[in-house]
Amino acid sequence: MTKNHSETATQGAMKGLEDMSGFGKANIEAAMAASQTLVKGIEQMNRAWSEFTMRLVEAHMNSVQALFGCKNLKDVVELQADFAKKQLEAAMVESSKLSELTLKVANEAIQPLSVRVSEAMNTAVKAA
Repeated sequence: MTKNHSETATQGAMKGLEDMSGFGKANIEAAMAASQTLVKGIEQMNRAWSEFTMRLVEAHMNSVQALFGCKNLKDVVELQADFAKKQLEAAMVESSKLSELTLKVANEAIQPLSVRVSEAMNTAVKAA
């Protein structure tokens, strides 16, 4: 009878260790998936910022060229006001796009971790 209890306890301990090992492995996999998603998202955001910056530089260069064609102060003021308005509008649009992209990346990156937390909670509830 003691031998039977000993074997049962050993089997239970081994099962517990296997479960803990599997749980840890799944946590690492979730963290890796989240990291990969985050890296890809950051690359997307960097590309978006670079493209926006290039458009700003191009618009600025075009504005400078147009300034050389101005014949009086009124033309300069109108050109600068138009340039400022267009750049502000572009910045607002781009800011909105980048905010949406950032939120999308954050939600996608947190998803694998969120799943692991839910699974851990379910496991804890079942164990209790």
